[in-house]
Amino acid sequence: MAKYQALVPDAPERIFRMAEARTVDASKRMDRLVDAEIDQAKTDRAMAVVFLLVFTIASIVFFALDNDVAGGVLLGVQVLAVIKTMWTSPIGKSRTRPAGLGFAVLGLSAPRWLS
Repeated sequence: MAKYQALVPDAPERIFRMAEARTVDASKRMDRLVDAEIDQAKTDRAMAVVFLLVFTIASIVFFALDNDVAGGVLLGVQVLAVIKTMWTSPIGKSRTRPAGLGFAVLGLSAPRWLS
């Protein structure tokens, strides 16, 4: 640093400011990404509730009209949607997962071609 200061008097301060600026900028970007993921998760949950209500009402109407097939399909769709919403997480999608995690939950080992 002494050699840099001899050539350019404010060189050490400039170097430190550049390093700090990169760190602070990266931290702010990560904060914005996390906030965006949280907002997206809230929106997804709200939409899931809306669709849950719509499909529930539609399935009740179909059951009332003696259309058991349509009522059952609409009821099945909403149950699967709720399971998917509760099972997955937006945060988990953005990170890498260990190989074979889904198989380990089921007590199985992952096939070699998946590794």
